[in-house]
Amino acid sequence: MAGEKVEQTLDSILEKFREDASSNREIGDLFERLIASYLLADPKYDFEHVWLWGEWPNRWGADTGIDLVAQERETGEFWAIQCKFYLPSHTLQKADIDSFFTASGKKFPTKDTECSFATRLVVTTTDKISQHAEDAFADKTIP
Repeated sequence: MAGEKVEQTLDSILEKFREDASSNREIGDLFERLIASYLLADPKYDFEHVWLWGEWPNRWGADTGIDLVAQERETGEFWAIQCKFYLPSHTLQKADIDSFFTASGKKFPTKDTECSFATRLVVTTTDKISQHAEDAFADKTIP
């Protein structure tokens, strides 16, 4: 019906991604764009920008683990973000996030100075995390 609001749950959106995408890469791309939009809209996060890796002006080559980069409005600090689209039954393994930790630990030049990421964020569609992955998240210099 014209003008009728369609409500979708996150689960229904993710299921539509699974149905419509022709490859895992396409599913990943859709998920990254969804998360970028969410991070810009959620008042919990006060980001001035959220870029896909390929659009971030300070990137240093192809995607090697960082999917999105966000910049805080107030502080200007950068967040490295990894998006992992898995079936809910998948257990996130340390190997799934190793390249993210490596890439997000690097310094990078901006137009004004050299920076490091202030915060790391992993967004995943599973709540199952292996002990080795949990240990990898603990006690990091960059939270």
